[in-house]
Amino acid sequence: MAEPTPAPRPRDPRQPRVSAEDVERTFRALLAEEPLTDEQLHHAHDVLVAALQEG
Repeated sequence: MAEPTPAPRPRDPRQPRVSAEDVERTFRALLAEEPLTDEQLHHAHDVLVAALQEG
């Protein structure tokens, strides 16, 4: 059975907004053939969720 997707962490207003470059780098990492570590996957999730929340 698949584990539930964790809820996104709220964006820290002290942190800069997600840049287009961050989103592009994240997609490229996800599409690469190399397996990502759990930490890299969590970071990718955070970047993409933040980008979606910002519109």
